[in-house]
Amino acid sequence: MPMEATVLEHLPRLLTQGRRDAQRLAGATGGRYRERAVRDESVASAETCARIDANSPHRILRGDPALSLAALLSEAREGRAPGIGVASLDLHPAHTNDTLLARLARCIPRCVLLRHLAPDAVGFVLAPREEHAILQLVLDAV
Repeated sequence: MPMEATVLEHLPRLLTQGRRDAQRLAGATGGRYRERAVRDESVASAETCARIDANSPHRILRGDPALSLAALLSEAREGRAPGIGVASLDLHPAHTNDTLLARLARCIPRCVLLRHLAPDAVGFVLAPREEHAILQLVLDAV
């Protein structure tokens, strides 16, 4: 009976595909088919607005995170840089069947795009403790 391949055996292919996906999205930041950021606006009371400090987020993007990052990259190329100082990535399983391989396949293009968009941003990764070692390998590789 063949043994199932480990995450480490899949990692080179995941990294290659993730970089390719990020490159495709980054290359499509101009022209008529570029991704566009959709703002999620809300109305708040004057008391709430008074409590918001200058460092709090001013924009929320809805949709696929990789596409949102591609939209922000497109804005940066148009001279409207978003100014990202802090980025967080939550890699906890979204549901019981959400495997580490599936989560890595989703997060690698996001990490590559984020490095292009905000190379000096401080990053925080939230993940189950038993996955820290493999995540460190992935983050070092991207």
